[in-house]
Amino acid sequence: MAYQYLLNFLLREHPESIEFEVRESHWLRVQELLDHEPSFYSSKRFIVFDTVDGLAVAVGCADVQLVRFLDNPVEFPSDQKHNEDNVRVWLRGREEPIEIRIDDDTESLAAFCVA
Repeated sequence: MAYQYLLNFLLREHPESIEFEVRESHWLRVQELLDHEPSFYSSKRFIVFDTVDGLAVAVGCADVQLVRFLDNPVEFPSDQKHNEDNVRVWLRGREEPIEIRIDDDTESLAAFCVA
């Protein structure tokens, strides 16, 4: 049986939780990191991982209030998905994300965050 691995984040100043489907290795790595380095929650560091549909995600640790690690049994793994959405960036103090379009796979996005 296959499993669907989800990281569910509750972030400061964000009204709803944000959920990402990840591969088991990323799910375990984030869990290990937060279990053994509690200082991450109050630091200016980022939790970085990839989703199964090809997104690279960076979550600011200072804004994390809760992380839920969910594993649901599924009939087939969903590793074959490909994300075609715009890149969404949530910034502290904004209710809605900023959407950035990336036209092809060769383009990349660099974001510089200032605390």
